[in-house]
Amino acid sequence: SIILMSKLIIFVCISNSCRSPMAEYLMRYLLENEKSAGRISGEYTIISRALSNAYEPEGSPASSQGVTVLNEVYGIDMTMHRSKMLNEKDVSEAFLIIPVKRELGEYISRFPGGRDRLFFLSRDISDPWHQPVTVFRDCAKLILSLLPEVLEKCKKIESSN
Repeated sequence: SIILMSKLIIFVCISNSCRSPMAEYLMRYLLENEKSAGRISGEYTIISRALSNAYEPEGSPASSQGVTVLNEVYGIDMTMHRSKMLNEKDVSEAFLIIPVKRELGEYISRFPGGRDRLFFLSRDISDPWHQPVTVFRDCAKLILSLLPEVLEKCKKIESSN
């Protein structure tokens, strides 16, 4: 029998409090829709991680503005999120590691096998940290507009298997 291995996708930003958690939760939301419509068949586990704990300590909740936007605009509950640092185990188990900005790829590449797992979005997502909720709304909209690129990558890999 074939054991369905879930493919791990990791979104990465600086503190894992704004962009990467929004990307994680929006990607889960998008995958659910794609699966129920029968457009994607693989099993995926979506998580998000931090590269630094200098601005927010590990274990911090997602920013309140991000929580508000995801709840009000998309009906997504992000209150359970707690920030976590990217580690070697995450990297070794990952199928794709997606930094919110191209320049962050450099830090991910320092992990063994990190470079091979990198997937870059076509646009950088600028940091809404400590900005008003309207900035977070625009940020979420941009993230959602870029996530189909990740879906396409998943579908391409599914069709080549």
